Amino acid sequence: MLISGGGIIPFAAGVLKVGLGLGQWSGNDAVLALSFPLSIVFGIVLWAQVLGLVWRGRRAYLQRRGRMVAGSVVESRYRRVSRATGLDEHRVRIEVDFVHPETGMDHRLQKEYMFTPFRQGRACALNARFPEGATMPMLVRGRSGAFDIPERPGWVDIW
Repeated sequence: MLISGGGIIPFAAGVLKVGLGLGQWSGNDAVLALSFPLSIVFGIVLWAQVLGLVWRGRRAYLQRRGRMVAGSVVESRYRRVSRATGLDEHRVRIEVDFVHPETGMDHRLQKEYMFTPFRQGRACALNARFPEGATMPMLVRGRSGAFDIPERPGWVDIW
C-alpha cells in the first residue's frame, strides 16, 4: 500500500506535466482548460494499469525463476472496517507457513488484502478459498516469496 501510495505522486506529476504540455502545444484555450482534469482522470486510470503490469511482471518472474512450494494456511481472517466517509473497507488477512526450498527452514508469510465496498464479494470469495488448514501455492526465490494467486486480489496490490 505504501509503495502504490508513494509511487502515484511522481507518476501523477509526470502525467499532469505531459497533459498540460499537450494543452499548451495545441494553442487552443479550451483544450488547455480541459487538459488539467483530463490528465488527472487519465493518470488515475493509467496508474491502476501500471500496478497491474508490475504485479503480473513480478508473478511471471517468480514463476520463471522461483520454485513452487506448497504452504499451509495457519490464519485466514475477513473483517469489515467502517470508515468515517461511510464507505466500508473489506480486509482479508492470510498467514501461510512453508518450508523454504533452498534452506529447509520454516517460514511464515502474511499478507493483508484490502477491498473497496464494491468488491466485498471478491474479499469473501478469497477468504473462503483459503480457510485455515488449506494448501496455498507459493512462489519462492531467495528472500522473496509470494502467494501464487492467478488474479490480482485488489487494484492497489502489487505485493
